[in-house]
Amino acid sequence: MENAEYQNIFQNEGTNFYYVATHALVLALVRRYVPMKRRGKILDAGAGTGMLAKKLRSMGVVTAIDVHEQAIFFARARGVTVRKASLGRLPYRANTFDVTTCIDVLYHRQVEDDVQALRELYRVLRPGGVLIARVAALPWLWTVHDDVVHARHRYQKKELDEKLTGAGFTVDKLSYVGLVLLPFRLARKLYETVVHPKRPTSAVTPLPVLINWVLTTIMLLEHWLVVYINLPIGIGLIAVARK
Repeated sequence: MENAEYQNIFQNEGTNFYYVATHALVLALVRRYVPMKRRGKILDAGAGTGMLAKKLRSMGVVTAIDVHEQAIFFARARGVTVRKASLGRLPYRANTFDVTTCIDVLYHRQVEDDVQALRELYRVLRPGGVLIARVAALPWLWTVHDDVVHARHRYQKKELDEKLTGAGFTVDKLSYVGLVLLPFRLARKLYETVVHPKRPTSAVTPLPVLINWVLTTIMLLEHWLVVYINLPIGIGLIAVARK
């Protein structure tokens, strides 16, 4: 990811509709799929600027990792304890964590072997432990934003399911997310196809308060549904998988 993007996310993560709703979904899935007595130790793998790790503290003892110095700097600025480590080689013993979260990480260029990363997440989970992972979905939705965040790939649902099971997981839930954002993504894709912007720009930008509130409310409603049902299409995929 571009270094400037970490500061951009750090400044917007607490209020931007996408992050507010995504974090709420992750917490809701932990509550639904992980009994309270099994939430003791949580690993946030690829913590970014640390807001999700900070929120997860309400559920257990959180350990956070990231491979980028800029991400680590901003996560520590939030008061999150984070260490530098790669998904491909996690510095923890087998059967250490009850829950692992990996949100918008697996599809990045730095994760050269996503199956190996999933195997590592499987290894460090205790038997019965749960992974909650989110990735970008549908290759035909690729936009300049993917270039800005150094994305490697956007996943198909079947593909992610096969990679999770190939790493040893049992998939409890796999759903598209961001259905309500699909028209906006398509509009951006069309704009970029026609205009060919010379300067790549991030999709994470401050919005007028009312628009941000409306989008947050709609996405929270959608994510409440996703906890109980699977959506047929969307800009991302969310998985709950068990060791």
